[in-house]
Amino acid sequence: MNKYLAYGAFLGFTSVAMGALSDHAFDTASKTLDIALKYHMLYALLISALSFAPLSRWHRLSLQLFCSGTTIFCGSLYLLVFTQIHALAYATPFGGVLLMGAWICLFISACTHQKQQ
Repeated sequence: MNKYLAYGAFLGFTSVAMGALSDHAFDTASKTLDIALKYHMLYALLISALSFAPLSRWHRLSLQLFCSGTTIFCGSLYLLVFTQIHALAYATPFGGVLLMGAWICLFISACTHQKQQ
């Protein structure tokens, strides 16, 4: 089983579900919700696409960070919007830092990748 493709598919499904919920449950979508939905779908697609590449150590680490960063970043924003517990916003930057780390690991993976012949 390709666990990263499975998680990317899960993120894709939940981003569509959250988009539908936000359209029908809220008269006007908040900026916070719009940001969460945008990042949610973007990283669902990215994780799914990256799951097909050969998994070097750095590539695998980037996928792990993309998965955890997306969950924390978007999840904290969704919880903030739905519960109005403003302390949840403190988790959002941590998710963002994980996402930035994922991009750095992906860059290292690309720079150190040996072409297969």
